[in-house]
Amino acid sequence: MTEEHKEKKRTHKHKRQVWVNANSPNDCGCQDPDDELMILNYEIPGANKEKIHLHVVENGLRLVAPRSDEDYDYVSTYSFTCPADPKNVKAKYNDGILEVHIPYNCPNPYKDIPPVTIE
Repeated sequence: MTEEHKEKKRTHKHKRQVWVNANSPNDCGCQDPDDELMILNYEIPGANKEKIHLHVVENGLRLVAPRSDEDYDYVSTYSFTCPADPKNVKAKYNDGILEVHIPYNCPNPYKDIPPVTIE
């Protein structure tokens, strides 16, 4: 280990991670065949907008949002029930709320399936 690496290790301050859950008006996704957009809201007050790391892939997302004045980061992951379109995701941060719009393409999986008979 180099002296520079040792010094960085000594001065690195480990930050706590605080889990945040997503809230969504359409949390089920794929339930409504006309609904082609998942909206996720994260309450992350005090996060530093310029340092928010939001990564979206077809099957989920990962969020790491450092707080400006604290020794912790907000963190979260979310799995999608339908494939997302990561290239067209839009996000905005305002008044402590991160709103993420995730388009997806999911045909109605129940369209041609007969209902279960309930006795």
